[in-house]
Amino acid sequence: MPTHPSAALTRPDRVALTSSLFLDRFRLNRNYVASLRTENLLQNFYLEAGLRQWSQRCSLNGGTDNGDDRHWGWEAPSCQIRGHFLGHWLSAAARVWHMTGEAEIKGKADAVVDELEACQKKNGRGWCSPVPEK
Repeated sequence: MPTHPSAALTRPDRVALTSSLFLDRFRLNRNYVASLRTENLLQNFYLEAGLRQWSQRCSLNGGTDNGDDRHWGWEAPSCQIRGHFLGHWLSAAARVWHMTGEAEIKGKADAVVDELEACQKKNGRGWCSPVPEK
């Protein structure tokens, strides 16, 4: 616990950013959070629930879904920590909404939570995970 009042944490909704590097960075992060597609955020949850099929194409050329905008790396269907990023995204979306009150961000986060519920129902027994139960 802080011993001096100036060391206490300030609630985010009590801070106003003015034109500065900090506001620029906040906007950059807000735009990134808003830019990610719900389907991509949930890709591994959908796969585990059997709500989507994964079709991987290695080419950068071709049809409208060549996988270029999907989440890879930690979010690749074969990664042992897939789905981990979604928790970070939800935290970021909640913080942006708390600071701005933007309906777009709240709506997107609500949609993600609703889709997680759909995955949980499809899996049965309260299971909602991007990795197999066993």
